[in-house]
Amino acid sequence: MKELLFNIITKIYIDAKRFIINTVKKIKFENRKSSIINVMYDPLIEEKRKEIDNLKTELKNLKENRNKINKQIIKLKDENADYNEKIKHMQSFRNFILNKRF
Repeated sequence: MKELLFNIITKIYIDAKRFIINTVKKIKFENRKSSIINVMYDPLIEEKRKEIDNLKTELKNLKENRNKINKQIIKLKDENADYNEKIKHMQSFRNFILNKRF
């Protein structure tokens, strides 16, 4: 009876030890696998990050240029409106002068 109990406990101990060893091996393998993946893809990821940064910078510059052009357009429209207003006033003044003569 004592031997049977001892054998059962030994078997449980051996099974638990195997389970722990297998688990540790799997964890180590997964660790190595992720390290290998990182080493393989880090240059690509870094290259893509640089590309994204360059595109963001280019987009920012394009937006700034668009804003400058929009400001210039607004300024030119305002100047055009001012000139049109001056032309109207000059025409009305000319008409006033012409009407006074006759």
